Amino acid sequence: MKRVFASRDWAAIAIVRQLLANEGIDTIIQNENMSAISGEVPFFLAMPEVCIVRDEDEAQALAIVERVESGEGRDQESTKSWKCPSCGEMVEGQFTACWKCGTRMPPTTCPKCRRDPCICSRPPTTKQTVVRLSFAATREQVFKAFPAIANLADKADDNKVKIQVEANAAEGFDQAWLRNAVQEPLDEADIQQS
Repeated sequence: MKRVFASRDWAAIAIVRQLLANEGIDTIIQNENMSAISGEVPFFLAMPEVCIVRDEDEAQALAIVERVESGEGRDQESTKSWKCPSCGEMVEGQFTACWKCGTRMPPTTCPKCRRDPCICSRPPTTKQTVVRLSFAATREQVFKAFPAIANLADKADDNKVKIQVEANAAEGFDQAWLRNAVQEPLDEADIQQS
């Protein structure tokens, strides 16, 4: 989870969050209720922050935030009026509180999925839950491939991948060589064989 935007302006937070949702980027709000301690801590520690859920969305999210900060699209997003839940007054979209009674603008939580923004109409993202790789590789290719396999281990459950190795030698493998060149290095790496 990475922070992509922070502001004391709740309207700006809502705009950024909605624009990210429109692009299928899931977000959460950090420091949502920190205004109670503002003045007790530096203001930047109590500011609401928009954080992306998936790190791989960072580049796209930052590009959207940059457009918002430059002013692009702000007029269209902030003009949607909302109805005050306390007094029923219609309030212009750029305001985050009712001018008549002071009630804050309610979140637009979907009654069906209970998410803000709603994810009901968005197609579900399909994620691959199992990765199986099978390839033949030379010694040099094995060394080049291991960083990719290590990357996969970083994202896997328990930070582990199962590696199955098969090597064939028509002449056979010397048992002493196997023990010294293969078995002992695996033992020293604390690798349990299955």
